[in-house]
Amino acid sequence: MKQLTIRLDDEVHRRLKIAAAERGTSIQQIAARLLLEDLQRHERGRPLRRLQRERRR
Repeated sequence: MKQLTIRLDDEVHRRLKIAAAERGTSIQQIAARLLLEDLQRHERGRPLRRLQRERRR
């Protein structure tokens, strides 16, 4: 397991703290899930962009 340090502004931290309390989980678990979902969206979009670039050639 790797460690990641993220600086959050006060509003983001407040919102994560509330979400964690509502779900009975930790800020770290929510942040990790959000990062993973964003990465997966990025990876799904990448092949489409590559295909679009190849069509332009």
